[in-house]
Amino acid sequence: MIGLTSGCYDLFHNLHLAYLQRCRRMCDFLIVGVDSDDLVRKTKGPQRPIIPEHHRVNLVSALRCVDAAFIMGSLRDWELAVDGLYPKYIFKNQNFKPQDVIGVEQAEVITVPDVFQPDSTSGIIEEIKRARNKPDARPRKVPGLEPSTACATPASDGLLLASSGQKTKTAPSNVHKKALKRLARLRS
Repeated sequence: MIGLTSGCYDLFHNLHLAYLQRCRRMCDFLIVGVDSDDLVRKTKGPQRPIIPEHHRVNLVSALRCVDAAFIMGSLRDWELAVDGLYPKYIFKNQNFKPQDVIGVEQAEVITVPDVFQPDSTSGIIEEIKRARNKPDARPRKVPGLEPSTACATPASDGLLLASSGQKTKTAPSNVHKKALKRLARLRS
């Protein structure tokens, strides 16, 4: 089953990755249209994109969850992709109404909901502070993300953390214990 999606992917970040991973889990082969520089300027403004199209398409196509990527210069390129690739699914985020998506007649449109994440450094710092004050701080589970990409609260997964100039080691989880044993064997 072929899945098709598109986006700008300028300043690629974790939510882009989470979106593409979620799309890939619903199909066998994921193809991604990466908006061209001209298309990004039309939709995001004259100061965008920050990263050139050939860098963005290389980055997206290098992801394990993406099977192929192409530069999408216009909506016509999207129409050609839908008509020529015969996707079973077209993935879009919550900003699109399924009935308005080009290709809705040829494929099932699946809305992939956004994942919550603090949207500023201040928001991230406040979330860390709140998590540190909880007596039973545990990793925060984000619906739709596999555990390896979920955001962990500080000191919850066996990592060394700097706090007030002191380093603290928490008890490693079973996964970390196994990794530490493998690392010790490699060093000896």
